[in-house]
Amino acid sequence: MKIKELNNTQDQLIEPQKLKLSKNKDFVIFYVENQWACVWGIDKNDLNIDNPPVYMSYEEQEWTKETNLLTDFLKAMANLQAVFALQFCSEEFACINIDELKIIKENFKKREFSFSQWIGIEFYGNFENDVIVVQRNTDYYNLIYASNNEQQFVEMNKILNKLGE
Repeated sequence: MKIKELNNTQDQLIEPQKLKLSKNKDFVIFYVENQWACVWGIDKNDLNIDNPPVYMSYEEQEWTKETNLLTDFLKAMANLQAVFALQFCSEEFACINIDELKIIKENFKKREFSFSQWIGIEFYGNFENDVIVVQRNTDYYNLIYASNNEQQFVEMNKILNKLGE
C-alpha cells in the first residue's frame, strides 16, 4: 500500500481494513480491476496457508484459479501496474503478430509469473526495473513496455518500437 504506483495505478489492492467477502461468502476479495469488472480473492478455507492460491471472478459468481501462489499473483500485478507507472514507457499499445512475439522471446527473459485466466498476459524483461507486457488476443498480441532507467528503455525501444508497424 505504501507504493501507490504499484498498488493503485490501474487496478487496486484493497486495504486490509476494507477487505470484503465475496457474494457467496467463500472468498476474501483483496484486489479489484479498475472498474470492478474482475476481482481476485483467496478461498476462505486457504487462509491458513502461508502462500495460498489466488482465484479470479467476473461478477463473483464463478471462481477460477489465477495463480498457484499469492506471491506469483502479487509479482504479476506489480509488473502490470509498473508498465503504467514507470518513468519511461512506450505510451501506447502496439499490435504485434506471432513472428514479432518471437523477437521478444529471443531478446528478453520471460518472467515466471503471468495472468493466464484473466486477460492472458505474459511478462518479459532483462532487468528488475523494466517490464514488457504481452497480452494475447484472438489474432494478435498487444504490447506495451516501460523502464525506470532511461538507458535501459532506449535499449528496449531499439528492438520493440519496430514491432507492430
